[in-house]
Amino acid sequence: MVAEQALEVGITPDAILLEPVSRNTAVAIAAAAVFTLDRDDDPILHIIASDHVIEGGADYHQALDAAASAAREGLLVAFGVTPDRA
Repeated sequence: MVAEQALEVGITPDAILLEPVSRNTAVAIAAAAVFTLDRDDDPILHIIASDHVIEGGADYHQALDAAASAAREGLLVAFGVTPDRA
């Protein structure tokens, strides 16, 4: 399903990692980090929740570019979301 959705929006992923059994976010992030480190000795990971809608507008992409620049300088970057309801 992930591969089909990626193709629908014009993305061809290099890989798709799947959990054989649902554990928790930390395990999935750790697996992604190890997988990525095997392919790049200094990767940048953008970790987002799967249950959020992110509208990928120009502001979002600009924030990602700024975050990637900061990460390349060795900083840990966290995004915050301003809630619009409880």
